[in-house]
Amino acid sequence: MDFLSSAWLKRSIVRRAIRFVAHRRGSVSLTFALSASVAVLTVAVAVDYGRAITTNTVLQTAVDAVALKAMQDYSNGVRDPALSTSAATYLAALTHDASVSLDAGYPALNAAGNAICVKASKALPTTLMRIANVDTVMIRASACSTVNGVGTVEVALVLDTTGSMTNKTSDGVTKLSAMQTAANSFVDYMFDTSPLKTGMKMSVVPFAPTVNIGTDYSGAAWFDLTGASDESFRSPAFARDSSVASSRFGLFTKLKAIRSSWDWTGCVEARTYPYNVTDAAPVLGTPDSYFVPLLAPDEPDAQYTGTITQTYYDWSKGRYVTTTTTGSINNSNSYDNSYLNDNGGACTSSPSGETLSDETTKQSRLCKYSNGSSSVSNSSSKGPNRYCNSASLVRMQTGKTNLQTKISALAANGQTNIHQGFMWGWHTISPNTPFADGKAYATSNNMKVIVLMTDGENTWNSASNVVNKSSYSAYGYYKNANTRLSAANQNVTSETAARAAMDQLTREACANARAQGITIYTVGFSGKSDPIDEAGKQLLTDCAGDAKRAFFTNSSTGLVSAFQQISAGIGSGSLRLIN
Repeated sequence: MDFLSSAWLKRSIVRRAIRFVAHRRGSVSLTFALSASVAVLTVAVAVDYGRAITTNTVLQTAVDAVALKAMQDYSNGVRDPALSTSAATYLAALTHDASVSLDAGYPALNAAGNAICVKASKALPTTLMRIANVDTVMIRASACSTVNGVGTVEVALVLDTTGSMTNKTSDGVTKLSAMQTAANSFVDYMFDTSPLKTGMKMSVVPFAPTVNIGTDYSGAAWFDLTGASDESFRSPAFARDSSVASSRFGLFTKLKAIRSSWDWTGCVEARTYPYNVTDAAPVLGTPDSYFVPLLAPDEPDAQYTGTITQTYYDWSKGRYVTTTTTGSINNSNSYDNSYLNDNGGACTSSPSGETLSDETTKQSRLCKYSNGSSSVSNSSSKGPNRYCNSASLVRMQTGKTNLQTKISALAANGQTNIHQGFMWGWHTISPNTPFADGKAYATSNNMKVIVLMTDGENTWNSASNVVNKSSYSAYGYYKNANTRLSAANQNVTSETAARAAMDQLTREACANARAQGITIYTVGFSGKSDPIDEAGKQLLTDCAGDAKRAFFTNSSTGLVSAFQQISAGIGSGSLRLIN
């Protein structure tokens, strides 16, 4: 304890007693006087020492509480003089004693910079000890508080960059601009101010319909490089033909020979279920556990006659609309992504019918990729990377420069795939391949966090008049997606069913991440014209696992506030006293 010890008090009192008796006159013997005086003063010491113990216990309890609150305040960005004022006010409220005060210079960071320390003192008036000229005893207490057992933090910042992010918020700025401001402020706080800043590592993962990991990983061993995975060549997207290519990267080699810009640009498809809801590393001998690069197939370019259903994004309405007509159109318009001449290249036959069988043949055969010819202009967005819309991710960094450079350069385009955004955020903090940047899950004093921000709901467009029944996605087409979906959500035939399937994958992925001890925060960011619906809000709440970690806003200021609350939550964690 910080107040004066009983042994010191006793020695002091005895010395005072001897001096006291030596100056007394009378008929009582010195020996008896000394013995009696020491006895009396020993009782005095015992009484006042007991009072000191009680007072110290009360003061220490109060100081412990003040230290915890000061650490919480500090995590929320409170600094002096407000930090000291708050601590003093709280101490006074706890003790109801005007004689108790914080020591000068406290609260203060400890030498390591990872804890807030508080010291306080009180002059306790004595009672019986006054006869020995001991009028007060100083009672002192101290405590330091830190975040519970956290020395390092791994944060994945997952950001929606879909086309609707160009829409405006309720306060008139684009959602993309608001997100960039809020995200950059979040990064600043975590690296510059958070009590966990010394152990901070962070990644940034933009997402749209797919996630772009960057072209540096072309040919990485965790990709399916032999075509052994059924996801590499699954009808009606592709039919196996080893004479042309044995893997997706082999097809990209053929495409690059046709047009240099048709090399792989870094996006990845979803793995086979259930690998696509876990961070498990690919397993040798289990082909479907490997990753497959995104390659949007060349779709049929023949004439089509019949019912025409088209879904497109209406920018004026800020949402997708569907129209249905009857007539004849060229499939280069009906199909979303026709970019090669179907009968070109090494193909020796020329199917020209309009049956679904003919269209499947035109689409899936690989001969057109071998020495083929383009059917679109150089400026066309159509091609094998049609749905690779997002900027490449940034793996975990120990500094903020690369993260903020990426955030500031983000652009909005494409549809929403929350599941894939979340999964690649998880991969960046996972200890497993493909990146293996994260610490093992059992590592003590290490926190893993995923912060997921989106402005919409999972989206996968239908195209009922074509053989594929949908546009291409990270899961393929409606027609061939079953192996990538849970059993309860297979055989998708509509956008409603597609969303339900993607939502289920998202929920499973979030639950699996939480089971590994990962803390998840979600942010739903609505616009004036495209608010997130109740099902979308529920998905984000379910993903977080706690409504307190799910935030919803429709303004730029609200988004900044949400990120501030998240940064404070990460910084405070579960507080504990360290002395």
